[in-house]
Amino acid sequence: MIISHKFGFIFVKTGKVGGTSLEMALSRFLGPEDIITPISGDDERDRFRRGYRTAQNFQKSLSQLHPSELPRWAQARIRTMAGAEEKRALATCQFPKRYWNHMSAAEIRDRIGTEIWDRYYKFTVERNPWDKVVSAYYWGLKGAENEEALSFKDYVLSGRPLKSSFERYTVNGRVAMDRVIRYDRLYQELGEVSEQLGLPENVGDTMQALSAKGGYRPKRGTDGYYDAQTRELVEICFAREIRLLGFTPEEESPA
Repeated sequence: MIISHKFGFIFVKTGKVGGTSLEMALSRFLGPEDIITPISGDDERDRFRRGYRTAQNFQKSLSQLHPSELPRWAQARIRTMAGAEEKRALATCQFPKRYWNHMSAAEIRDRIGTEIWDRYYKFTVERNPWDKVVSAYYWGLKGAENEEALSFKDYVLSGRPLKSSFERYTVNGRVAMDRVIRYDRLYQELGEVSEQLGLPENVGDTMQALSAKGGYRPKRGTDGYYDAQTRELVEICFAREIRLLGFTPEEESPA
C-alpha cells in the first residue's frame, strides 16, 4: 500500500496481480513524506539495492503504541541506529505498523482522513479470478516443495484460493477507487495512470523491468485446469468482480 502526497495518489494492493513489483516501481518516484508500507525482507532488500525508497512513514508514533508493542518498538529503534544502511532500512520494517501492506480502502480512509482520501486519486489492480486461482496454485506449490502437493481440483475444493479482494477496494459494497486496472491490460493502463498523475516516467515500463515474485508458473492459460464444478465455484466466490469487470473463464495476461 502506498500513499503519495508528492503525486496525490493512493495505491490499494490486492493479491496475485504483481502488486509487489508495482509497489517497487512506484517507490522509484516517491518523496520523503510519502507513506510506503513494508514488503517481504528479500523484496525490501531488492528495493533498497535498486536505489528506490524503502518502507517509510508507516509506523505508529510512541503515543499510538499499545504497551505490549513497546518492546518491539524499542528493538526496532535500536537496530535502526547501528549497522550498515541496508540493515537499518530492513530494521525499520519491524516497527509496529499504523499502515500495512494489504489494508482495505476503509482502513486507509479511517487513518488518512476523509479530506485526503476524497482528494487523492485512488487505484488498484484486479485480475481474472479463474487465472488468479491458477496463479495462486503454483505459488502455493513453490512454498510447499517438501509437502505432498494437492491436485488443482483438490486445491480449489479446499477453499484456500477462493478469497475475493473485492472488499479491499470497496467501502460498504461500493467501489471506492477512481480506477480499477484490469490485470490483462496492466501495462497499458499503468501508462495512462502515470500520465494522469504526472509521474516522471511510465510506471508500467518500470514495472516490466522488475520480477519481484515471478517465474514459478510453468505456462500461461487456464486450459486443462478447470472442470464444470471448479469453474462454477470460482464464478460464485468471485461474482462481484466478475460482474464489475466482465471477466470470463478464458485466461488473460498483461500485454
